[in-house]
Amino acid sequence: MSKTITLVYDGNCPLCKIGSKWYRLRQGLGDFNLVDARTQQDHPIIQRINTIGFDLDEGMVIEYHETLYHGVDALKLMAKIGSNQDLFNRIHNAFYRLPFTAELFYPLLKAGRNIVLKLKGLNTITGDTDA
Repeated sequence: MSKTITLVYDGNCPLCKIGSKWYRLRQGLGDFNLVDARTQQDHPIIQRINTIGFDLDEGMVIEYHETLYHGVDALKLMAKIGSNQDLFNRIHNAFYRLPFTAELFYPLLKAGRNIVLKLKGLNTITGDTDA
């Protein structure tokens, strides 16, 4: 079983970029890799995501123990396996570990991403202008 955990995110979204850069795993879980879904289209995980049919404009993806988690499920997983060593991660983990708050706020996070992309004049990952 792989000891690598991969987060696929939107590198053109400032919110996604900041969150992915600040996020930390609990020690001992494995190596943490970031994949920008826009600039690393040839990455094997992007090919796997496309084959499965996950829409990266509808949510980030985390690969953990060779299973892909998408959208709110990825956010909940991040809260379970995240480090508590800094304020950002402690707040993230406490807030999104609860299924209710993750389900409630994930659509708001997605809407925030879409608003930021529109304000910056950027397309979605798939190139659709209706983010």
